[in-house]
Amino acid sequence: MLDLNNSLNALENAKDTYHEAETNQNDLKKKLTDCNIVAPTSGTVTESNAEVGLAPSGILFVIEDAGDLFVAAKVKEFNISKLKVGQEVQVKTNVTGNNSFKGTLSYISPKAVSDSSSTNVEFEIKVKISNPDPLMKIGMNAFLSIIVTSKDNVYTVPYDTVITGKNGQSTVYTLKDNTVIQVSVKTGIENDTNIEIVGEGLQDGMKIVTNPGSVILGQKADIGTDQAAAGEIKAQRANNNQSQSSGKQTPPAGTGTPPTRPETN
Repeated sequence: MLDLNNSLNALENAKDTYHEAETNQNDLKKKLTDCNIVAPTSGTVTESNAEVGLAPSGILFVIEDAGDLFVAAKVKEFNISKLKVGQEVQVKTNVTGNNSFKGTLSYISPKAVSDSSSTNVEFEIKVKISNPDPLMKIGMNAFLSIIVTSKDNVYTVPYDTVITGKNGQSTVYTLKDNTVIQVSVKTGIENDTNIEIVGEGLQDGMKIVTNPGSVILGQKADIGTDQAAAGEIKAQRANNNQSQSSGKQTPPAGTGTPPTRPETN
């Protein structure tokens, strides 16, 4: 009987030892698993703070989706009322040259991001780039033009081709049989470079003198010379843009100075 009790006790002790060893094994497995760093999402590692031989602390890695790019910019308070989420934006970068990429205004900060003591109040906006070029990288400079107003099938000309008289009447110089003539127009929406013109005397293909300050009415002009360079007008889409020039975070809109219009006596 004594041998049976001793055997039962030995069995219980063996079970306890087994369970303890199993617990230790599970703890070791967990520690081993914890040594493997698994990313919670897919993307590109853009920052690493881990070093071999040092205990990890804080953020070890930063993972970002390099194919899902947006541009962060700041806009002055007097321009913010012209913007709304969903507006079309044209995006350019130094690396992609003159190519323009479509974007969408996706975020407007409800709170100013400028210092509370500053009178230069600014709000942050974010623009989602629809189809970014593979050359675009995180942290690059970007240049934004936000389309505030647009019209289809209107005539637009370079800003400097419109002459404003002292009476406020706007005109453009055109060429008829290589002679400089004047056509009265009304102006519409404009941006930093182009302006909409409307007038009964306008028609597709009309030659518009692009440097009216260098010619006079009735003058015979050769459109092949620089003195009376002319471009054809045609119906197209006109956009009124809020321009943004950028650093890594784009500076505010409306910082450019528009060209000065020539005047007639």
